[in-house]
Amino acid sequence: MIFYRKLLSQLLEWKNSSIHKPLIIRGARQVGKSTLIKEFGKEFKYFINLNLEKTQDKNIFEKLDTASDIINALFLGKGIPYSDAPTLIFFDEIQE
Repeated sequence: MIFYRKLLSQLLEWKNSSIHKPLIIRGARQVGKSTLIKEFGKEFKYFINLNLEKTQDKNIFEKLDTASDIINALFLGKGIPYSDAPTLIFFDEIQE
C-alpha cells in the first residue's frame, strides 16, 4: 500500500506541474496500472476511460480522421461536456 500511495503522489505532482506532457504508465500485466489510473482519475472533474480492446472505443479512432472529430466523439460518447474543466483521458490497452 505504501508503494501505491507513492505512485499516486507522483501522479499528483505531474497533475500539479505547470507543464503537462503525455504520461505513459508501463509495467507488467496485472500489477494494478489501470486501477492506479482510475483512482488518479478521481482528482479530475472529468475522467474518460478508453479501453482499446473494446470495439466501441477502438472504432472512434478507426472511423474518424481529424483530432477535432476524435476529441468531440470522445466527449460526446462518454456523455461529458466539452469544456475547459480538468479532464483526464486514459487510453488502456493502447497496444491494440
